[in-house]
Amino acid sequence: IDTQHKFAELVSGLDLNGKTYLDVGCNEGEMVYMASQLGAIAEGIDLHEAHVNTCRELHPDLKFRMERGGMITGHFDVITASAMFHYVEDRPRFLNQLARAGDVIRIDIWLAEGGDNALVLDRYDRFIPTKNAFKHMAGKFFGEIKELGQCATPDGSYREIFELSDPKPKPPQAVLIYGLANTGKTTMARSMTEHRRVE
Repeated sequence: IDTQHKFAELVSGLDLNGKTYLDVGCNEGEMVYMASQLGAIAEGIDLHEAHVNTCRELHPDLKFRMERGGMITGHFDVITASAMFHYVEDRPRFLNQLARAGDVIRIDIWLAEGGDNALVLDRYDRFIPTKNAFKHMAGKFFGEIKELGQCATPDGSYREIFELSDPKPKPPQAVLIYGLANTGKTTMARSMTEHRRVE
């Protein structure tokens, strides 16, 4: 695929000048380089050490990191993730990380045909979401999901670009119960623990 064309599709209408930018699944770093040419403070992450090493050789002045666990750390004005969602094993975790790490996320994904809220097994044994299924998944983490239209593909598959923004508040993982002695804190904590087990 023409990386320059794909990058132009992904960032269409965005002003990257002076913005912090992250490309998730940066491969050989071309989109990071193009973002830097538009004035972005750009960096890339990838799971594969060989890709990150190539990025560093091709673009020694730019920042690249290998993230074995798929962790997205830091906060960015703009995040792009191109043609990699079908490789993600824990999709809710990935979407949650995007919601915490970026103000505007542009992601292009391979979609299965159909209107059902479903994941469809493809010929490579990967589960590909329908548009409804992706919007349902992303809707748990983002308040706004914009469809930006279909994008160029190397094989004629159905791929679409989405803009994800307005992250939803993260539910609390713990509650601190504080008070004076003999006010029932232990009873309250025990009750909450039992309630959580029942759920």
